[in-house]
Amino acid sequence: MIWFRMFQEESWDRWMDDYFIKMDTRRLDRRKDRCLLEYMAVYGRPDVSEWAMKALGVSEVPDSIGGIGCAYIEDKVYQRHFVVHEQVMRETDYWVLEKAAYEAPGELAYPAFCRITGISCPEPHSTDDIYDPGPYGLKQHMSRDDIEQLCREMIERDGPYAREAKEWLEKLPEISDETLAEWAAPKTERSWDSDPTERLKGYYMDQAEEDAAGEAGLSREKIREARIRDIYDAFMYQQYAGEHPRSSGLIFDETLDWFSRRVVMWYERRRKKPVSMTASVRLVLRACGEACDDLTEEKIRKAAYEETEDKRRHGFYIGVDLLYGFETEGDAAASVRYLTDAAEAGNKYALEELIDIYEEGIGVKKNPWLAKKLRKQYEEAEKQ
Repeated sequence: MIWFRMFQEESWDRWMDDYFIKMDTRRLDRRKDRCLLEYMAVYGRPDVSEWAMKALGVSEVPDSIGGIGCAYIEDKVYQRHFVVHEQVMRETDYWVLEKAAYEAPGELAYPAFCRITGISCPEPHSTDDIYDPGPYGLKQHMSRDDIEQLCREMIERDGPYAREAKEWLEKLPEISDETLAEWAAPKTERSWDSDPTERLKGYYMDQAEEDAAGEAGLSREKIREARIRDIYDAFMYQQYAGEHPRSSGLIFDETLDWFSRRVVMWYERRRKKPVSMTASVRLVLRACGEACDDLTEEKIRKAAYEETEDKRRHGFYIGVDLLYGFETEGDAAASVRYLTDAAEAGNKYALEELIDIYEEGIGVKKNPWLAKKLRKQYEEAEKQ
């Protein structure tokens, strides 16, 4: 399942041509993607407009987009500005934004560059405040070193915003780390340390945890197996968030434990993507000073896929792995058990997947009645 993400390369032309399909509305959030949904309702084909209105919870085509009316043709310029502003704030993938900054049409390229460097958005062409959507902020997990490196690369490659990058490098020393952190808030509470690997080591196991594990009778091997499951969850989150970019921040907060979150942040900071689950496990363990010579692929997979009492998080990721085939051949029917257990343990994203499974008959017989029941549970969970 691939959803419309404005800053992904395959979506650039579609956005520039106002070419949307019904499925584009399915993963959009009524509140957080409101401008895009309003835009689809106004400028999309009739079938797309109908689905967008349904997603918005309205019965008539909106008379404004982001507060900008639809009476005059020139208003569309400002409406698009608001939609782009909204969507660049929603994109979670650094690599998508970096590619867009160099290669996308200018309407998308400059906001992408602003988002990963913290450069403020340009002044609107009108003096009326209604046409100013505000600054683009700063993508989460970006440090001062990251920003400086990005600007230098833009200058060295003589990229489209080399002049802006040079000016920003001159201004950046005047901006405090606290201000940079504020621009990225409330999406992250990450500290601005310069060595992410040392930081990760500190979270692998502190002395208090090691003492507690010893008192509980856990061997070092068992502790390592638990960390392998944490790394597996982090790897699966990165794959799953790529399929569900608009809710990835919430998924990060609600489906990962403390060490899994640190692994994701470590990868974000290094701006590298894991090649495979087993490679990710070995890489993270070695970074934390853990021996991996005896870790065969079979051992890693056995530890990673071991069922635990944590059905809400670890069980959920085994389920989506089976459903999407990230590290397995894919077995939608087998995924249902894990997702059901995760949903019963309070994971609303498992409910969301089960709704699709039963509505579309993915690996099971279609069951509209059960899908409707699960959707009601999901809507109740959303209100909490």
